[in-house]
Amino acid sequence: MILALLCVLFAVLFFKAEQKELADIVPHLTTANPLWMMVAGCITFVYVFFQSGIYKKSFAAFRLQLSWAHAALLFLTRNFISVFLPAGAVSSLAYTPQQVRKLGYKPAQLHQAGGLFAFTGLVTVFIVGLPVMLLAAAKTGRLNNAW
Repeated sequence: MILALLCVLFAVLFFKAEQKELADIVPHLTTANPLWMMVAGCITFVYVFFQSGIYKKSFAAFRLQLSWAHAALLFLTRNFISVFLPAGAVSSLAYTPQQVRKLGYKPAQLHQAGGLFAFTGLVTVFIVGLPVMLLAAAKTGRLNNAW
């Protein structure tokens, strides 16, 4: 409950501070190419689908069943609140939507599956990031101090 109230407070502060930037988005969206907007929507859908799949597999590792709808809800909710929380990617793992809590899993199981999801996310960033860094270093030679 306290976490939910903090999220609402941070959301209000965020929207108040970013009012001008949010108002500037609308004219850009109205002038955007509809084809690219559809491409962006499809890519977003695929991204949410894959992230939900990682949640399903993380829960399955602990012999817990999670539907695609619950996995997507869990990902989208935690991803949304992580914007407003300090150290959001980690602290958002403490929040579990009511629909997922109603499944009857123990809090420890939910946290273990969430921790596995977070670990998997960090590993994938490293797996994708390392070749990109090596390629950029090989092509430009400007990443001497990046390590």
